[in-house]
Formats: sequence, structure tokens, C-alpha cells
Amino acid sequence: MRGSNFLCCVWLLSLLVMANSLNIDVQNTEQAAALVVNCTSNPIDEREFNLTKLSSLILSHSHSGNVSDFREVASIQSITLHPIDIFYENATADGAFHTDRTSFLSLTWSPPSENAWGTYKCVANGIDSIGHPVSVSNTRHFTRGNFEIFLEEISSLKSELKKLTEDVEGNEKLCWSEIAKMKIELERCDEKIERFVNSSSQRRELLAHALFEIPVVFNGHTYFLSRQEPSLVSTVATATCESLGGYLVHIDDRNEFSFVRDLVKRHAGWKFVLIGGLNESQSGQWLIPFYNGGSGEPDEKGNEHCLAVGVECACVMGDVPCILGDNESLPARFLCEIP
Repeated sequence: MRGSNFLCCVWLLSLLVMANSLNIDVQNTEQAAALVVNCTSNPIDEREFNLTKLSSLILSHSHSGNVSDFREVASIQSITLHPIDIFYENATADGAFHTDRTSFLSLTWSPPSENAWGTYKCVANGIDSIGHPVSVSNTRHFTRGNFEIFLEEISSLKSELKKLTEDVEGNEKLCWSEIAKMKIELERCDEKIERFVNSSSQRRELLAHALFEIPVVFNGHTYFLSRQEPSLVSTVATATCESLGGYLVHIDDRNEFSFVRDLVKRHAGWKFVLIGGLNESQSGQWLIPFYNGGSGEPDEKGNEHCLAVGVECACVMGDVPCILGDNESLPARFLCEIP
């Protein structure tokens, strides 16, 4: 008989599939603990031992481990394929014989009796490529102590799994509780934001009604022309437009200029409407995309560092002081653009 160097292992679940491998597993269910002895043979690994054709799998048992004491406890033959011979009354056997895939023979003790302990030997019999008989064997020793250790390990693993499950369930409940709290807080925040937006909108409407004429829309933008004030400061006008979410009107092209000119012509009794424009470093270099100035404009007289559209001078653009309407000769307004 040729000896096999195959690995034998004891584990909770047998995943080892080799030619003539012998695995002993402990299975612990709610009904009873079981000892399962598996003897398997794989065609791919059989070829490494020149075992061309498998004829039988035989499982033997010895209480002492001596060669002379081994007793055959179960077998499966190629002739019968599935029927299994078993020689222990308090054990059950299962198996299947295949020529093209793994064959196996298993013996189950549930629960294991005293006959279950000892040394098991798995023998795969067959012939090689030239018809010579070949036998490959493997052994594994297992005691009651091994069995009890496995039961303790299984029990410990079950306890750990139960605790982990409880922890996961507890954390899940805690997470859902926190999510529910966060949802309530978000709803409260949404309500506060909505109240703030509504309040801001109301204040904006009140401000617009108090300071401006009825707004007019052009190319998707809304234009607010201020009511005439006894004085007008460009920084105040700029801040007022920004409070509405806009800015002093930026005239980008001739079409927008024509719109602004027509708008300011509707209102009489004043001279200028302040618009947006930057006199860079007060040097006379105006940073604006469009300019339609009157004759000699910008003339840079005095402190004329702001830009306006003149109502009484053909509604053209020109530079003006940044404080307008501080005397009766310069009544003025300003125009906001809201995108």
C-alpha cells in the first residue's frame, strides 16, 4: 500500500477536497452534537498518484490506532455506485461515486458514542494507467477531548455571534433613533428657514414699496427706480440695491440703455438717475461695458466720480458727484437691477 502525504484537518466546516483526504468535523445543532467523518477522492488529484481509475472508497476505524486493529466501518464501490455498506449500527453513512468529479464517503455519529473515538483511515483503491492496483490512504485520530474542545469552541462562537447580533441590532435601533431625531431637527430648521425667507421677503417688499416706484421687468431682470429723495449718496444707493439682492443698474448694451432711458423719461421733476459704473482710481478710466455719453462727457468736473443718466439732457450718460440732490438744483434718483 502506498502512503499519502495529504493534509488532514479538523474544522467546523470541511472545505478540503483532495484525493483520498480524510476530514473529521464537529457539527453542533439545536437537536444534538454530531461527529462527521468525511473521506473524499478527486479525479484531478488522483492522477498525481497515477490512480487512473477509482474502484472503491473504504473507511476504517481503530480504537487503538494499531494497524492490526483497523476495522472497516463503511465502503462504497464503483460497481454499485451509490449503495454503501456500513458496519456500525449506531452510525449513519452517506456517499456518492463518480468517475468525472469528486467521490465521497461520510460517516456520521449523532450523538457520538464511545465507538466513535479513535483513529480513522480512508483508503482509495483503483488501478494505474497500465492496470496495476493502486491504494492511497490517509488517517486521522480523534478523541472525546477533541470533540469536547470543538463543542466548547462552537458554543463560544455561537455566544460571540449572538452578542454581535445583539450589538448590531442595538446599534441599528440607536441609529434609527438618531436618524429620527435628526429628521425632526431638520424639519425644525426647514421651518425656521422658511419663516426667515418669508420674513425677509416681506421686509424686502415693504422696503421696495417705501423707497421705489413700481418695478419693471426687462430681459428677465427687475428694475427698481427709487423715489426722489432730498439727498442721494452713492454708497447708500449701492447698499439699498444690495439689500434687495441686486446692484446699481449695469447698462450692458444699447438695448438696455434704451429701456433705461424710456423708464426714466416717465418720471419728471428731477435731473439725474444714478447708475452703476466705476471710475478706476478716480482717473477718468470708466470700467463699464457700454457708454453713451453727452457732449464733453465725462468732463471730470470737481468730484464727479459716479455715473448717471441725465433726464433733462437727452437722457445721455455722464459723470456726476457721488452725492446728488443735496441742493434743489440737483434732485436725483437711483436705479437698481435685480437679476
